[in-house]
Amino acid sequence: MPILSTLGNYSRYLSKFSYARRRKLHKDVTAIRRRMLTRRKLVDDDNKLYGLVVGKVQSGKTANMFGLASSIIDEWEIAKLLPKGSKPLVPTKIVVILSGLIDDLRKQTFNRFVNDFDGYSGAVIGPRGEKDLLGDDGFQQEIADYFSASFPSFNQPEKPLFIIVKKHPQILAKLSEIITHEHEASGFIPIETSWLIIDDECDYASLDRNHADQTNKRESITN
Repeated sequence: MPILSTLGNYSRYLSKFSYARRRKLHKDVTAIRRRMLTRRKLVDDDNKLYGLVVGKVQSGKTANMFGLASSIIDEWEIAKLLPKGSKPLVPTKIVVILSGLIDDLRKQTFNRFVNDFDGYSGAVIGPRGEKDLLGDDGFQQEIADYFSASFPSFNQPEKPLFIIVKKHPQILAKLSEIITHEHEASGFIPIETSWLIIDDECDYASLDRNHADQTNKRESITN
């Protein structure tokens, strides 16, 4: 089967690369997805799945990360990889990317994501521009609206949500606060969706004092 067999977002993303690069990226992303789905079959629905992808400097880790996110959002791509005897998938509609502690890295990741997925099928993507989540009241409201519309429906959200933020305790606390508030307002109604959380700086376990844009409080990141 050709790699670009449909016009999903994942296929359009792959089409940006040369044939050789495309084949390698598709092979790597598919291997990660298969491993995730195989592990999913072995655990209860209430459990979380964790995994670690390691790559050398300039080896294509960001392309792999974006490819994985887009392929999982495209349900037709992921469903055909389910191990035999698996239960139907709960679709993934929400992707959170933690992009380190430096705001320049967060903006770089966001800009690359938007450029690579220009026109992504009606997705909610942010925070945008110069402001991270704490300073972007507009995107905070978009997140609140997204969940307030999803909880009462008892169903999966209609469109994807991509949140690209710094791995900072105050920012993660704010995100949790927004979602928890909407969940409480709904009467704790669940939504039928799974989350993909990608820690792009998983070796950043605590704050680095060398960066001026970080808080002076001695706080550790909640993983």
